[in-house]
Amino acid sequence: MKLICPHCNYTRELEGNAIPSQAVQVTCPRCHSSFRFDPDTATPGRGDNAPESQAPFTAGATPENVVPDDATEADADSAPPAMQAQESIAPTPGVAAGFWIRAVAALLDSVISSALQFGMAFALGSITELSGASTLPMVQMLIMLFSTLAGVFYYVFFTGYSGQTPGKMALRLKVVRLDDTQVSYGQAFIRETIGKFISGIVLGIGYLMVALRSDKRGLHDLMADTRVIKL
Repeated sequence: MKLICPHCNYTRELEGNAIPSQAVQVTCPRCHSSFRFDPDTATPGRGDNAPESQAPFTAGATPENVVPDDATEADADSAPPAMQAQESIAPTPGVAAGFWIRAVAALLDSVISSALQFGMAFALGSITELSGASTLPMVQMLIMLFSTLAGVFYYVFFTGYSGQTPGKMALRLKVVRLDDTQVSYGQAFIRETIGKFISGIVLGIGYLMVALRSDKRGLHDLMADTRVIKL
């Protein structure tokens, strides 16, 4: 998709990850003029959403700090700081979620996960009891193992699938990469298993780092290159 300034016709090709999800106010790096860009109504040939009848500014009609139409992008980059504009059109990065709201979301997830594990253990226990094998130590260990795996699956699946466990959905939180893109299942696995295990065994300091750090990232976030934002 092309982003075209309606004032000076400066054109920039947008990659897929640079296209915003909603309308944003952008600034042309050539003429320093601001205009509204809406990807939902943009066309491939005119990404600026300006009416076709809107004529671009001419060199004689523009303010004196506007770079002429025949100026190159290098000329725009060499302009004084007051004339330079932001190149990125991406929406403002998400606000990092704090310690207490994440703690409430974790508590909700803990209740749901525990219910899932209890249901798994109860179902397996009922099946083995019918066969008379429920008292065998090996069977009891297998029941405990499967219920634990159910809890791990809960966190890894939801985090890798959408970045939101049910608890985070309820509080409108989301786990994302450092550039606010979707996390992978590999990152979700590292964060929710190894990362949280280490965060817990060091006297919970890995979790307290969320409250102490300015970027609100815990040890498990640092290990998986993730962060939690508010939606």
